[in-house]
Amino acid sequence: MGARALPGVQPLRHRSGVRLRALGLVELLEEDPDLAPSERDRAAAGGIMAKKYGLERGPWIARDDHHVRQEDLGFLVLEGALVRHVTIGSRRSGELVGPGDVIRPGQEATDAYAQIEAVTSWTVLEDVRMVAIDRGVVSACCTVPSVLAELSARLLAPSGSLAARMAMAQLPKLELRLELLLWHLADRWGRREQGHVVLSLPLSQALLAELLCAQRTSVNAAMQKLVTRGVVGREGRGRWVLSGAPPAHLLSPLAA
Repeated sequence: MGARALPGVQPLRHRSGVRLRALGLVELLEEDPDLAPSERDRAAAGGIMAKKYGLERGPWIARDDHHVRQEDLGFLVLEGALVRHVTIGSRRSGELVGPGDVIRPGQEATDAYAQIEAVTSWTVLEDVRMVAIDRGVVSACCTVPSVLAELSARLLAPSGSLAARMAMAQLPKLELRLELLLWHLADRWGRREQGHVVLSLPLSQALLAELLCAQRTSVNAAMQKLVTRGVVGREGRGRWVLSGAPPAHLLSPLAA
């Protein structure tokens, strides 16, 4: 299936990857009102303008994208889904990114003095729109400290999700780890439909293996067990259905 372009945006590919396409200026709080916690803050930050960009699905070589500048705070994701991959040697782990997240795609996983190199790469799972939090936006936000604090909190938020996934990775049974991961993702990406939780994400077996720090074949076998038990189902591309309740009550006996 070919990649879908954003409305009004022509696909732009370089070196087998996609690149940011400028979509003009937008008002920051109109794109994400939750950045300001109060009516007073929303009024104070109402005139802050930001540059909006689009990305189509595919590999994104962020380090070669001229719109990505190291001196900027980063980008606020408005729509879509991306994966940040970190590779060490032949092993790779992933971090899922979506609406509300602030990312710094120009920042590598390790610094220049690291003895063990970790290489960062990106994949766009679903067409993305985001705004740049550049020096102009940061300067304007300094007059509304609560907005700047919220952006900073979102930039640091992935560390909590990473810690949770690392804890899951220590559980001995991959079947339980996979079920917990799907519910963990559903907390962020899922929605209730007819008594079930639907997770609308194109999660391939390879990506699930990355998120779990496991082998793809093992994840496939664990998924088959969950499907057989009737706790997980799949409807077409990128639609997972979780039935019943999260398996928190199983943690104590199975984690021992």
